[in-house]
Amino acid sequence: MDLKEIFGGMNQGPKDINDNFELIKQAIIDNQSKIGSNEFKIQTYPLVTQNGWIGEGPNAFTKLSNDKYNIIAVSFEIKKPKGVDFSSAAPIAGDPIVSSNGFSWVRIPGTDWVNGTFLPVLFLNGKIYTEHLGDNVWSTAASKDVEINLQVQHVFVWKK
Repeated sequence: MDLKEIFGGMNQGPKDINDNFELIKQAIIDNQSKIGSNEFKIQTYPLVTQNGWIGEGPNAFTKLSNDKYNIIAVSFEIKKPKGVDFSSAAPIAGDPIVSSNGFSWVRIPGTDWVNGTFLPVLFLNGKIYTEHLGDNVWSTAASKDVEINLQVQHVFVWKK
């Protein structure tokens, strides 16, 4: 739309000014149809735990998607009770969404809120693993007698 058509006559009184604002509103509506929808569709998926780990709290992968972006908000709590063996080679949960949406391998921080440590979490080939880093100060003891309460919160954003 021609800006002269919109802004011309803005000093010509309330009726012309209001008509010009209507032209601006229509131009915005027309433009939105060209750039696409800004509405996001939200889907939530449960976390599927494995190898003795159990779900705690609101376990969800939330996917927001419009015509320009994909956004995945990963937010879950998962617990390893005492007596469950701990190995970074074993998956702690199934990953029903992240690995199938552009992230076949990614490492993010998890927080063990009982032991006050960070425990890296690995999303790999449809599974979620914890990485025990040996003697690293950020690792949690690998003993099966240690309870681990892991919180993971991360957002992945990428353009379509």
